[in-house]
Amino acid sequence: MRKTIIMARTNGFEELPGEVAALAEAWDPSITAEVNIPREHVLEEMAMGGPAVEAARESLRQRARGYRDPDQRRLLPQLISDGLTEWKQRRG
Repeated sequence: MRKTIIMARTNGFEELPGEVAALAEAWDPSITAEVNIPREHVLEEMAMGGPAVEAARESLRQRARGYRDPDQRRLLPQLISDGLTEWKQRRG
């Protein structure tokens, strides 16, 4: 599955796409960053499917269902707090 971040360059933030591209490259070299792509091209990319894309979409749908579950929603603040605490501890 192709991983792409699509951005538009805007006045006052001209350097932002380059910074995002550098961060993405450092995080995962398979992620590409594109700037000022025509809307039609973006929609074509999004419409492309295949097993990997469908599996990713289904995974997101499953996660979304969990957030609609009232019991899961009650747990969310604690999960976020625990995750933040763990992240802070790893940073030292």
